[in-house]
Amino acid sequence: MNAPTQEVYEQVVFWLLPNILDGKSPFRIDTDFGFSAKTADIDNPVKPFLDILQKKYNIKDKDIYELHLRKRIVPKG
Repeated sequence: MNAPTQEVYEQVVFWLLPNILDGKSPFRIDTDFGFSAKTADIDNPVKPFLDILQKKYNIKDKDIYELHLRKRIVPKG
């Protein structure tokens, strides 16, 4: 199975995010990233994810004051 393209990833994540945003800036982001390889770097998906959040909610990176990340190992595929 081929990995999804960045465009497909963006469309799927955009669709999965809720249509509401609670509160105003400053924002706190709390998310889990699932990786099938223990060697994957946790920072790789952060910027694309933040870009999607900006598009979905019309927010700016500068308004994010907390960023909590978790790396989870998930089955491949």
